[in-house]
Amino acid sequence: MNRLLPFIGFMLLVGLFGFGIWWNTRHDPNAIPTPLLNKPAPAFNLPKLYEPTQTVSKADLLGQPYLLNVFASWCIECGVEHPVLTAAAPSLGVKLVGYNYKDAPADAKAWLAAHGSPYALLIADESGQTAIDFGVDRRDVEGDAVKPGIGNRASPARGLLFAFFIALLTCAGIAHAQAIEPMPFTDHAQELRFQHLTHQLRCPMCQNETLADSNAPIARDLRNQIFKLMQQGKSDEEIKQYLVARYSNYILYDPPLKPGTVLLWFGPLAILLAGAGVVLVAIRKRRREGVDTKTVGDSADNGEDW
Repeated sequence: MNRLLPFIGFMLLVGLFGFGIWWNTRHDPNAIPTPLLNKPAPAFNLPKLYEPTQTVSKADLLGQPYLLNVFASWCIECGVEHPVLTAAAPSLGVKLVGYNYKDAPADAKAWLAAHGSPYALLIADESGQTAIDFGVDRRDVEGDAVKPGIGNRASPARGLLFAFFIALLTCAGIAHAQAIEPMPFTDHAQELRFQHLTHQLRCPMCQNETLADSNAPIARDLRNQIFKLMQQGKSDEEIKQYLVARYSNYILYDPPLKPGTVLLWFGPLAILLAGAGVVLVAIRKRRREGVDTKTVGDSADNGEDW
């Protein structure tokens, strides 16, 4: 049985890694689960793109189904998705509402003039603040994955070009790094509280950076929103719950221990313990074999002397 222990430990590790590969082929490891499914749309009041003096609110659209599509002129994948939307719009059976995200109105209008507009209504969120209530981050618009039922994933070649382009932008951002924008804190205590809170929250776009450290556009938007909520008298816990309601527990840099996060918390520890167990068994086996060999050798020597 002792001889089988290293093999059993090795097979457990193989099985664990195999499960990880199988899981990643069926789930997007970069996808952020949304807690907003099957819930009412958040309240909003945004200007029309072509008539900015007129606004559209959630109340204006109540009583009729509609599909809200977030797009921007700077979005690479929107150019891929747009023809699909244009072709599908007449047969959708619902109103298609265009949500222009963090875009200069002139750029958005020029982009629509070049590509055509399948939208029955166009609203603009130039600051991007309202999009936070919809759980939107820049990856949603840049098109890491086209939403099911609207289109399909980009080709590997296009994905490679997109990744290369993003890498160039990242390098440019490092070369011309900007300091995190200062906030008009009322006192040093408020600044310390803000820093402590943003270090506990994850950037939805970067994924491996805190909101305090990230210079991504969505991180800046969320920092501004957190500061606004602090000024409204919200507690740290209320601010965290506000963000969790829009981005799920993923937004927390240290997510709570729940059934859905057990693997996240204990998966690495299980792999480490399994590996340590295999190494320990192998060392004990080698020592035992060494002792047995020495005993046999001593017996043989004793026999020769006798």
